[in-house]
Amino acid sequence: MHSSNKVFRFFLCSVAALLLVFVLLISIIGIKNYRPSIIFYNLDQNISLEIQKQINSSAEKKYNFISLQGQNIKADALKNKKLFKHASLIFTDLNYSSRDFFIKSAQPLSSSLLTGMPASLADSLQMEEGKIKYLPLLCDFYQLDINYPYYLQSKCGNINFFNDLETFAGLAASPKSPLLFAGKDDRELINVFGMFVEASYGTEAYKRFSSDIYNFYEENFKDNHFNQLFTDYINKLALESGAFEASLKKLQTLYSKNLINKEVFNLDTQSVILYLNNNYSAAAFLKLSEHRKINSKNILSYKSIYMPSFEENYDRSFLAPVYVLAKMSGGKDIDRIITNLSINKQTELSTKTGLAPVQKNCSVADHQADDVRYWLAASNGPSIPLCGTLPSSDARRILADYIRSRVQEGL
Repeated sequence: MHSSNKVFRFFLCSVAALLLVFVLLISIIGIKNYRPSIIFYNLDQNISLEIQKQINSSAEKKYNFISLQGQNIKADALKNKKLFKHASLIFTDLNYSSRDFFIKSAQPLSSSLLTGMPASLADSLQMEEGKIKYLPLLCDFYQLDINYPYYLQSKCGNINFFNDLETFAGLAASPKSPLLFAGKDDRELINVFGMFVEASYGTEAYKRFSSDIYNFYEENFKDNHFNQLFTDYINKLALESGAFEASLKKLQTLYSKNLINKEVFNLDTQSVILYLNNNYSAAAFLKLSEHRKINSKNILSYKSIYMPSFEENYDRSFLAPVYVLAKMSGGKDIDRIITNLSINKQTELSTKTGLAPVQKNCSVADHQADDVRYWLAASNGPSIPLCGTLPSSDARRILADYIRSRVQEGL
């Protein structure tokens, strides 16, 4: 009897030992095959693919690349804590929500990574106790594309201020539309409106205006009556903000004088590009990345300029979507990737994406990217586009509809 018990206990111990060895083997294999993740959040495919290419060409480890689309990175990080917590790097556009998330959650980066970056761009970074928590990689830019043949025919002088642009728009022999933008798209309309706000009173006025909107959103977006609260807030802001009022009046005047196409609020970005491809517009408000979509036959007809000031030369800080990275975890290989992308591979990233680099001395593909780099360096650096204050599509719709109604109905 005792002998059979010993045999049974030996059998159980043997099975337990085998199971332990099996679990250890599975764990070792899992650790060996584990790939840390790199997240691309709301990034265009051409940008994320080029970044992946550069990472794969120099990294010692293998990484799991994850592309995500969302409205609010802070909210998505809360819903997917495990995914975001264990990510090594996150690449996204800089907006108020992503900036706050990185300041709170990302690991500090070395100040040496700012080497070679224009001072205005480096100074625009919001830090936490002097620590860098996110790093610019590439810059897009909200600009004006001027149809140069129309400009020469108009015999208009230099476009130094906004009234010069109005004069040119009135003189240009455009068959369809003097001035144009994608007014159907809530995001683009809000950002173009932001261009007007920044041009009306300059950097500080724009930053106060955009910060006020974001702070109101953050304080009230969980309220069940947020839509009504935000509608009331926008009406109040229009009465109290000089920059808001001046921008609405300027757009309404242009619209009433037929200097803006009456169909502008039915046009998306693709429609704007179609107008430009057919020389139907004297000038258009659009991004550098959208300028790249003009066909090769017509693109040389357009010269890009920055948004001119309304009346005075205030300090300027042009609206520019900036694509950034943040380090969430990882060691030397991740640090090597960050240095490679932000310093060593800037020419390749700029050339392949068509965006402006953040290194002031690296080569660029053409004068368009070089102009954007210069404009940002010569100003107070980039400002977050106005849509970056509103993570919610409902909030964007409310603001965009308000702008549309005021411009079309008068002030």
